Amino acid sequence: MGYKTHVLYAAAMLCKKELEGHNSPDGRSSFIVVMEDFVPKVCTIEKKVASFLFFAHYANGSSVSELMQMLHTLTEDTDSVLGHVEEFEDLMFYPNETYHPLREDEWQLMQTIVEHNIQQYEKYPELNKELLHRVFGRRKIE
Repeated sequence: MGYKTHVLYAAAMLCKKELEGHNSPDGRSSFIVVMEDFVPKVCTIEKKVASFLFFAHYANGSSVSELMQMLHTLTEDTDSVLGHVEEFEDLMFYPNETYHPLREDEWQLMQTIVEHNIQQYEKYPELNKELLHRVFGRRKIE
């Protein structure tokens, strides 16, 4: 597993856990909606991680710092993350990369992106409502 890829997989694991039991208006699991409709539209690993954490935030109400701590804890259990490679390898897979833990500034960058995304969506409540409705349906936004 490559550099930063383990963080992306861990973010997907965290998001999947937090969105468990939530469904979109079309009946798909909210996690599948995030995986298929939102995460593929962003290019960098940091922004993909931020997308997963953005939706986890709205699913469980955890603060960004709490989510970042959960993510950090997950990434420390490399065996657990490796156990999900096949499940999430379509997200991004670079077999020639080498693994190493992220630096503190890289963690901070991801946290800043998530915080920025949440602030942007909160500035535009109608856009936010529409976006969250696509993922969670009425139950989550009313």
